[in-house]
Amino acid sequence: MQPAIQINVPVLKSMDNFTEERVISIGVFGVVKEIKDKRSGVHKSLKVITKSSFEPGIIQTKIDNLKILQDSDCVHIVKPELIFEDEKHYYIITKIIKGTDLQKYVIKSKRISEENALTICRRILVVLREYRDLGLLFRYANQ
Repeated sequence: MQPAIQINVPVLKSMDNFTEERVISIGVFGVVKEIKDKRSGVHKSLKVITKSSFEPGIIQTKIDNLKILQDSDCVHIVKPELIFEDEKHYYIITKIIKGTDLQKYVIKSKRISEENALTICRRILVVLREYRDLGLLFRYANQ
């Protein structure tokens, strides 16, 4: 049995301050839910990642990278607002993004105007520059 990994993230005793609104998506590593903060009424996104779906070294790197992203000022990067864990899961709370992901948008559109393609490319390049400036681009390029 592998030793438990030590990740310096807050441990919440419960999700009492949030109510689950709906499941947004289910993937290989966990589930993404829309939640509502009971105190502010603001809707947020909660990603629940099953610890057993990652090898310990990999998840440590991912959590470290998320902590770095918390300091980003880039408007095109969704920053984690809160990262915490319990015995079986990691929880990442972010601002909820309405709409769809880029892949679904491209497939659904079938054609994208030159203007929209330029906007998409510019935003991707801005994010890549921010990842480079934060020291993350090299990490992801090699994974």
